[in-house]
Amino acid sequence: MIKNFLLIHQYEIEEELNIFEDNFRERLLASFRNIQDQAKVKRLDYLQKRNGIFCPNCDDEAEIEENAFFHEMNFMNLHEEFKNDFVNISAVWLYHIFERRFKRVFDCRRGNYRLNDILSQSNLVNPNYEFEKCQNFRTINNELRLVSNAIKHGEGRSFDQLVEKYPNMVVDNKLIFLADAKIQIGEDDIYRYILAMRAFWKQVLES
Repeated sequence: MIKNFLLIHQYEIEEELNIFEDNFRERLLASFRNIQDQAKVKRLDYLQKRNGIFCPNCDDEAEIEENAFFHEMNFMNLHEEFKNDFVNISAVWLYHIFERRFKRVFDCRRGNYRLNDILSQSNLVNPNYEFEKCQNFRTINNELRLVSNAIKHGEGRSFDQLVEKYPNMVVDNKLIFLADAKIQIGEDDIYRYILAMRAFWKQVLES
């Protein structure tokens, strides 16, 4: 009975991670791949409209070109910001998927719990599995959890810990500029978290 229970979870975990990865890469992230080309179209559209109503006596060609360049750059910058926000939210989403599955597998009914405590007390986990030394577990429980909390809550304890432990994930992370700092998770980080989750669950469920 326990074997069937674990096999079902193993199948579902693999499926939901595959679906997440496919949607992240092929559907959602793909929508940002042509930002530069779209920005150029934005610039040309502006030039076409302005040239259509160009007045030699009152319009300045250089100013029109400058405004067209501004439209292009503004379009690119805004979409890069949206892309950054999307990747950040994807990290939160991914940890939510992990936490939801963890609660189901280990039947966590109380609101506040520590993953370490549950794993150490559960009879589903092989006692020889030293999860606290496992890099996959540490990536999920230490890094991804911290990233998720910092993104959700903004400035505070989690954000400060992120600056301290993973400064490469925070742009402009000097303390005097903390108000202007922003979290910037890379696409490669998302794939790394997915691999860590796959490896963690494989280790737990097969042990």
